[in-house]
Amino acid sequence: MALWSSATRRHGEGNDDGEPRPTPTPPHPRHPGTWFFTLAVGLSWLAWTPYVVSENGLGVGEFTFPGGAAGSQLLGVLPGAHLGPIVSALLVTRACAGRAGLRAWRRCKALILLAPTWPP
Repeated sequence: MALWSSATRRHGEGNDDGEPRPTPTPPHPRHPGTWFFTLAVGLSWLAWTPYVVSENGLGVGEFTFPGGAAGSQLLGVLPGAHLGPIVSALLVTRACAGRAGLRAWRRCKALILLAPTWPP
């Protein structure tokens, strides 16, 4: 069977053996917790790399973060602390639950932000 022969058929027409093709399903990770943790740590360290390399960190790079001792740490560390977990949550939710899962996640976050008191 040629690699491109199935790409020219429409969905449900079958393959070269005459069997119907399965319905495509969105890919999802087998272990979403492991994927979330791995992505969160990896993306956080990716965002922290400029701070670690700067003169505020290891001193390898020839640039500093503005704001003095406390401000530079806030500007250098805070993006990784937020972006890693949030982006990995979005990616794993999209992979596991699709667009409907992202809509539910967004609704949940909006309800928490708009709640007049905590706990509701």
